[in-house]
Amino acid sequence: MRKIILTLLSLVILSSCGGGSESGDSKANYTSDQTAPSRGDWVIVHSLSDPSNLNPITSNDASATEIHNIMMQSLLFTSAKNNYELVPQLAVSKPEVSEDGMKYTFEIKPSATWDDGTPITGHDYAFTMKVIKNPYVDCANLRPYLELVEDVIVDKENPKKFTVVTNQKYFRAMDVIGTQYIIPKKFYDPNGIMDKFTIPQLNKMNQTKESNEDLKKFANDFNSEKYQREVFSGSGPYKFEQWETGQFIILKRKNNWWADKLKDVEKNEGLVA
Repeated sequence: MRKIILTLLSLVILSSCGGGSESGDSKANYTSDQTAPSRGDWVIVHSLSDPSNLNPITSNDASATEIHNIMMQSLLFTSAKNNYELVPQLAVSKPEVSEDGMKYTFEIKPSATWDDGTPITGHDYAFTMKVIKNPYVDCANLRPYLELVEDVIVDKENPKKFTVVTNQKYFRAMDVIGTQYIIPKKFYDPNGIMDKFTIPQLNKMNQTKESNEDLKKFANDFNSEKYQREVFSGSGPYKFEQWETGQFIILKRKNNWWADKLKDVEKNEGLVA
């Protein structure tokens, strides 16, 4: 399986097709006598420093973003090969926009699932917005960008379809709401703490600075080292394997990534690593 090792200073991608040592141990200090390139080996990417952390909501640096781009996914992404236009990633297509330009209706690909096989839905997107709007979560740099999100309404008949309601007409709204990494509600909130709050309530609480112990409890866990350095879950093709501070970070190609099941004609540029 392909692996990426970000050794620090680099990122290595390791492959199931080979590249391990004789003992089967996959380390960042691996050396090879191979003289010709081949598919299915390690990819080593140099990085100038450790990322601040690997939580896609609380991190805020280029090193982390480089890793998130292959561990996490968003509804849309900016395609360098398509003149830097927004193209679908998890979404079936670009959203349907209301006449007043303040409602954006998305639908997530039917085949898109988390690593445990459960579907990625609008509830995961709504949860992601709630996490960002939780005033105790360490994402002060990110929160202002999503202030325009007034609510997320998930279709009762089709949970993969949902509408993002904004509080203003903004020419970059599709970019802002469409390129945010989506995180799995089931993984990051197993006790359903954020289910107690709506997005409009969280917007109001951010304005009034109202204190809430449940929000603090969720944030204390979400901000902890557990979700900063140890465990992560996303819908991208690679998963986290190991981090040695100041040395390397190893990412491993997933065996059963959801997009591997798509036909070639369905695969968007940038969707499959």
